[in-house]
Amino acid sequence: GDWRFKSHLLLPWMWRLVHHPTVLDAVEAALGTSDLLCWSVDIFLKEPGDGKLVSWHQDAAYVSLDPPEVLTAWIALTDSDAANGCVVVKLGSHTADHPHTDTYGKDNLLLKGQTI
Repeated sequence: GDWRFKSHLLLPWMWRLVHHPTVLDAVEAALGTSDLLCWSVDIFLKEPGDGKLVSWHQDAAYVSLDPPEVLTAWIALTDSDAANGCVVVKLGSHTADHPHTDTYGKDNLLLKGQTI
């Protein structure tokens, strides 16, 4: 819906989550600064049994971020495990750029459908 992008500007509970001390402490520790800007909050809604997916990707390539000055934080809003489609991180994948291809699929929640 209309509240899936930049939802921290529209939903008070999301604003509070973005500014929660636990989140801020982790982001500050990773970036080494308390001078922060939340550019966007994007919600990937995966309903039970809908077959939706987020293809393998690197956020920096997907949204044109320039590391190491930025990061993305993934926070599950519901229980998340392998059975219902949790996020999977490839160890060390943040240390190098990987080629991406545009793979438009009706079930891919990434707008550009980029896949490693």
